[in-house]
Amino acid sequence: MQLPLSYFFAEVYLITIIILNALVERKSSSSALLFILLVGVMAALSITAEKKLLIASLTFISLMQVFYSLLNYSSTRIFLFLLLATVFFYIIKAFRFKYGDSLLKNILYVGVLHVILCFFETFTHYNPFISLLGIEAFNGDSTSSYRATGITAHPITGSVFSISIAIIALGFYNQSRNKRYLLLSTLSLVTTVLMQTRSVYVVMMCTLLILLAIKKHKKVSEIRIRIFPVLLFIFLAVIFFSISVSPNSYLYSMTFGRFSTLLDSGSFLQRSGSISFLLQYLSKKMSLATFLGNGFGSLAHYLNVNNIYFVSKDFFTVDNQYVTAFFEIGILGYMLFLILLSLILIPGFKTMHMSDISIVRMIGTPQAMCIALLFSVFFFECYDKPVVLCMLMLALAFCSSFREKYDMR
Repeated sequence: MQLPLSYFFAEVYLITIIILNALVERKSSSSALLFILLVGVMAALSITAEKKLLIASLTFISLMQVFYSLLNYSSTRIFLFLLLATVFFYIIKAFRFKYGDSLLKNILYVGVLHVILCFFETFTHYNPFISLLGIEAFNGDSTSSYRATGITAHPITGSVFSISIAIIALGFYNQSRNKRYLLLSTLSLVTTVLMQTRSVYVVMMCTLLILLAIKKHKKVSEIRIRIFPVLLFIFLAVIFFSISVSPNSYLYSMTFGRFSTLLDSGSFLQRSGSISFLLQYLSKKMSLATFLGNGFGSLAHYLNVNNIYFVSKDFFTVDNQYVTAFFEIGILGYMLFLILLSLILIPGFKTMHMSDISIVRMIGTPQAMCIALLFSVFFFECYDKPVVLCMLMLALAFCSSFREKYDMR
């Protein structure tokens, strides 16, 4: 299928940003981000039928930036990333109705590159792509063996992309029954193990349980009947794996070995510290900033100025996008976010609930992708990571038009 020039330009734009995610995230200046944003705005305006909504959304976020800058503090870099996420949404939504397959398949090609790099990196401890970009990736600490990153610069970002690819590929498999998509979906899930991201296992289990709860049941008791075997299977599989795999093996260190050090790890202390910080913040006297927020990127700035850290000195982050967003956009901003999210997700959930769609087909839907990604950002901040923003906007854009089809197409 030959794309019109405007769609071809927009598709190349999105794919390029996904591939060069690590470069944009780690090395792009505010000036470079502004240039990338302007190119994206041109691409979006050339294909979207919702030009007024796009301009209104960009204007609203810009007014928020002005307000926060006058009130307290607001990061220009984070502001530009939020505008970029908005552009992603409208570009992808335009593709959804006309050339969705073209965009998704090209994203899957990037996913193939990501999978290949992860496997190569696991065995060689070398990532030629990241080295070519001149970026220093995070490949683990003293509590883990070598962690692959693929096309990204961090295992968590890489694992989120892997989950997204697995769901998209499964959606194509459900539609076409082409086993190549099933193979890619399986290999993408395997790469999450290679990246040794503990939170991913929690994300996948919670996503599955929520989908089981959404699925139509004749009686409320059927929810327990359907969920119990899944939990039992997971429990027995974990027991079997722990017995059959040697504690000294590489496979054990990538899985159970990571969880065995969880309570003493900086990762756990970082996340528990973020919840503690939020509770202390809410316990203070309410102010205007509590309701309206302190500004984009203001939490990292606040932690830095007040020398507040939870594990490592000079690591001023809470590693939780929800805590960060609550501090930065306030109670009213949070409520607005939840309302918009509900308007996008609930119609699709109702459609799935009223249908006879199987759980396998449910996993290959944009709703499942949204659930997985929204759970994922409980464990890190995502708004400065283009590939995560793009995958989340992809899921939301497809959800917003989800009616009778149950796959990513």
